Amino acid sequence: MTQEVSFRTSELTHSANRGGSSRAVDYAQVGHAILQYSGLCIANLDPELRLLEANREFIYHFSGAATSYSGKSFLAFLNPGTQERARRHFGRLASGHRSAFTDYLVGIDPEGGQFTGHLTAIATHSDTGTMSGVTVIVRPDAVTAQPTRPVRETRALAPLDARILEGIAAGASTIQLAARLHLSRQGIEYRVSSLLRKHRVPNRAALVSRAYSTGVLTIGAWPPVVRPELIE
Repeated sequence: MTQEVSFRTSELTHSANRGGSSRAVDYAQVGHAILQYSGLCIANLDPELRLLEANREFIYHFSGAATSYSGKSFLAFLNPGTQERARRHFGRLASGHRSAFTDYLVGIDPEGGQFTGHLTAIATHSDTGTMSGVTVIVRPDAVTAQPTRPVRETRALAPLDARILEGIAAGASTIQLAARLHLSRQGIEYRVSSLLRKHRVPNRAALVSRAYSTGVLTIGAWPPVVRPELIE
């Protein structure tokens, strides 16, 4: 029988110690995240990233019904372009190289539509050091009305910038982009900095999240692709 995760951090792991393994969450990290955000989607995953339990917000945004999520892979609720990036992050948690990560995501809602947001995942480990589970916290982006402005004023990209944005969204490094586009590393960094300023974001992850949420990158496409009508 499925259960909902309470907003109180003390109840986030009410199914702890299953099979004799420790599932103690770092309450300081979880509590800090909850204090910063509102409307969070929270779920507990097993070591294979299958959903064990989720709160109402998670069910509302991802599943739509309390009986339809239990046992499903968390990755199945993500856009294909987000899945591979998230899989690499979760792999680092499982290997013990990291204890937590935060990144953008494109999620799939119960109607098959998609939305953007930010994912924080915090690993828990047993006494033997193996990962015994993961708590995921998702903050969906707020949908706000934006003043109508000409597309070419706000979002249109030069062909080279479009290729760079697509590469960043696919997880390509500066060196990989430089080799692919026959530019120097400095040239790539200059164009990336220009994209960050244009979209008013602080880093590459935020740039990709903004590009999806504003419709610059095509939702559901993999590899990522800039909408053709937005290329100058």
